[in-house]
Amino acid sequence: KAKAEIVAEAAIFTEGDRSQWLDIIALGHLPVFTEDKD
Repeated sequence: KAKAEIVAEAAIFTEGDRSQWLDIIALGHLPVFTEDKD
């Protein structure tokens, strides 16, 4: 009803694969460390 238009999506931090968050504006990125079981 407000006839608003979303122009951006934002987050405080993103995490994991940075390439999945290219469209999100964030203050920072947190890498996720996983344990290799090899």
